Amino acid sequence: MQVFRTIAWGLLLFGLLLFSFANWDQKVAVQIWSDLVVETNIPAIVIISFLIGFIPLWLFHRGVKWRLSRRITHLENEVRTPVATDEAVPVAAGDPHDRLAEEPLAAGHDRERDRYTPIAPNADTAPRSGQHLQSDGSDVPAGNRTFPRDAE
Repeated sequence: MQVFRTIAWGLLLFGLLLFSFANWDQKVAVQIWSDLVVETNIPAIVIISFLIGFIPLWLFHRGVKWRLSRRITHLENEVRTPVATDEAVPVAAGDPHDRLAEEPLAAGHDRERDRYTPIAPNADTAPRSGQHLQSDGSDVPAGNRTFPRDAE
């Protein structure tokens, strides 16, 4: 893409040079105010007109490009920052069961499942691997379980 841009600018410059050499000796009177008249060459008018139209738009384009690149860099840096997870939370020293009264456990209760037990049990929030108890209390392998769909 840079090659095409360079070729286009080169052709524009070459055309402007040809136009300037062909029309340099022709003078034009330009009336700026009622009492101010400037006599100038036609190529000077063409070059100044081009720059008056090009420079503001080019500056606006560069400003937008700079602002968007800063925004992209900011968003990329936000993605790179580590996100706090449950595993990253520090645990207080000592046995966590020292402060809690022990409750009697049902036969076959697994303490590892306690952290996955939701407040309102729903099959979609339970882990989906290994053996799990169904609502009737029977063990069913993970591949044979069915999960209800949420009403949307």
